[in-house]
Amino acid sequence: MPLTAQQVSKSKPGDKVITLSDGSGLELRISPNGRKGWRFRYVRPNGKRNMISFGTYPETTLAEAREKRIDARRLIAKGIDPAEERKREQNEHQEIVRNKFITLAQEWHTTGATALFARLPFWLSTRAAFHRSVRYNSIHPHRRRSYE
Repeated sequence: MPLTAQQVSKSKPGDKVITLSDGSGLELRISPNGRKGWRFRYVRPNGKRNMISFGTYPETTLAEAREKRIDARRLIAKGIDPAEERKREQNEHQEIVRNKFITLAQEWHTTGATALFARLPFWLSTRAAFHRSVRYNSIHPHRRRSYE
């Protein structure tokens, strides 16, 4: 029997973990410390069982958890593991953020820093080149280079 919003909000923690099922793999787990988390249990396309978290209640409401369950079931129907898809999306997002930082840093060093360094004493411009090299090496550890 599906959960209601009232059942979810009024559920209290017990001595052990309590699991309230909404059906089709969606469940609300209530920890003894009072944390309420949405979990979705499913079978991967390779036949193994798996579980994925949809967030905590009340940040993720019952309706939102049901929407996420529907989306996950659509992925499973296409033969895509929802956990692997989530990891792939997170990696893409991290790569976009990382590339944006690299682009901004390179732009600053090619445009904004050039005019500034022309007016600085030699030792300051050398020091800036050293820091530019350190930043490059920390972003690209596999492509080490010394400062110019």
